[in-house]
Amino acid sequence: GSYKLKFQGDNNGAVTQWYNNAATFADATALDLARGQDLSGINATMVKGASISGKVAVPSGVDLSNVRVSAFPLDSQYAQTGNVQVSSDGSYQLTGLRAGSYKLQFSAYQTAALTQWYKNAASFSTATPVAVTAGQELTGVDAALVKGASISGKITAPAGVNLSAVSVNVQPTEPIDGFVPSYVPVAADGTYRASGLPAGSYKLEFSGSNS
Repeated sequence: GSYKLKFQGDNNGAVTQWYNNAATFADATALDLARGQDLSGINATMVKGASISGKVAVPSGVDLSNVRVSAFPLDSQYAQTGNVQVSSDGSYQLTGLRAGSYKLQFSAYQTAALTQWYKNAASFSTATPVAVTAGQELTGVDAALVKGASISGKITAPAGVNLSAVSVNVQPTEPIDGFVPSYVPVAADGTYRASGLPAGSYKLEFSGSNS
């Protein structure tokens, strides 16, 4: 059959490339194999990528181990090109980036802080791009996350109902830029807490599926 090879370099300092020195799958050179063929000499030379680093500050009580930084090219919010966890001191470094411009997301999923984009933007479309040249080590791209709102309470159920199978679905009454609705788990005692919510109006669904 015919194959295309990718040499993955994300987060190890090298730029990811496709054979032969191509940036994308579409531009890669295909390799044709006959049945049982042993094809050798398909080599690659990795090159150092650019890096973006900085420090993330969070409100008191927010666990930095749940905060991640992601880079996206300007033409797509879904074509992630780098993703790293923030260190215990709040520092981060995205490496192996091609020269170009990126939008950075500081994700605070399942914490009391709000996810944001650089600089203090609520969405991909309003984020400030960060540009790097080939091999550049860009520093000082910092972010300060802010505390979100929370909704909490306690669920009671008939005897025999397993509350750990119950969940709470938090939905905004109108779309909120940058907010992705999610299910909140319910503890064994029936308590729940939805945190990191942007200001707005919400409706809650208490789901008892399979409980």
